[in-house]
Amino acid sequence: MGLMIRITSGSRFAAFLTGMLLFSGCATLAVIGGVRKAPIAVHLVSALPAEVGAETSNLVALLNAAVADSAWPGGVLLAARDGKIFFHEAFGYHTYARQRPTTRGDIFDLASVTKVVATTSVVMRLVDSGHIRLDDKVVSYLPKLLSGTC
Repeated sequence: MGLMIRITSGSRFAAFLTGMLLFSGCATLAVIGGVRKAPIAVHLVSALPAEVGAETSNLVALLNAAVADSAWPGGVLLAARDGKIFFHEAFGYHTYARQRPTTRGDIFDLASVTKVVATTSVVMRLVDSGHIRLDDKVVSYLPKLLSGTC
């Protein structure tokens, strides 16, 4: 069962509080946009990557390479599966000026990465399920892209 949170108030405090509640291990009653949702309980525990079937051996090198290539100045990555945190690392700096290194407790504004994250997640699920091949061109699945009639 998945969880989707939508904060419509535009309040940074509401967003912060929601994140804190989710990761506090407390049972919460989400009230989002005036709509009450069922109570949820979230409790995350630490685990080794192998315990959840994850492979992270190249992850730190990839993240540091992205910083070195100026793909982004830095960040914090927390990865969990089935309530188990199997990776939580900080890498790089807060800005390209490299004045302040990131720490695991830093919180970042995700800005407009939703399109990238959502698309990547969906495409990888389709690849895993055998519905598409990663090396195929997008136009093979959406031929109208070539004609401009989409």
